[in-house]
Amino acid sequence: MLTDTEAPLGFVLSSPEGRNRIFVLTDRCGFIMGRSRRLDEILVVLAGLLSSFLDQPQGSQRFRMRILAREGSAYLCVPPVLFSEPPIERLLHKRGVTVVDRMVIDLAVDSPRITDQAVPWQLAGAGVPGVGHMTPGSCDLLEIKRVLMSSEPGAIGLSRATTVAAIADSAVGGSRQHSLSLACQIESLGVEMVPLFGAMANVVKRL
Repeated sequence: MLTDTEAPLGFVLSSPEGRNRIFVLTDRCGFIMGRSRRLDEILVVLAGLLSSFLDQPQGSQRFRMRILAREGSAYLCVPPVLFSEPPIERLLHKRGVTVVDRMVIDLAVDSPRITDQAVPWQLAGAGVPGVGHMTPGSCDLLEIKRVLMSSEPGAIGLSRATTVAAIADSAVGGSRQHSLSLACQIESLGVEMVPLFGAMANVVKRL
């Protein structure tokens, strides 16, 4: 019998073993959050992820999305994009793309504009972001380019109403009416559908 119980937040940092010279950071479910050959770089990833639990800025709405950044533009990833398949640093680097090390985003309530917060702490031994990673703190300088959503194999596309509802469903807190209103504004920026399987490779090709 399986029992669904609340579990404490946790991350696991695995040290290199044998021929594997890579530090791997995973969440408590084993999902890979980042990889690097350098401990100081992977600690920066951890510091950024922990900032997901800061209180959201006043006048903002929080969404459970991730951000891919490229050349001053932000691409909002609606689950399961980047939530079911981990970032692959070498693919991101090849395309000049970085993933923001935060599991949520905060948007201004009056417009789809990122209201970012700097990481208020520094873990001992942490350095600068590694290849393919970006630390929260300067995302408010990014201009939202479009939204990335997953599609089932063979799917033609989603209706606008379905897309808006899916974006609103990722809202954390706030009223449903308010979430739908902001989701409409986000959807109007443009939505790109990416295949559900092999999403990471397909995402970077579209940026």
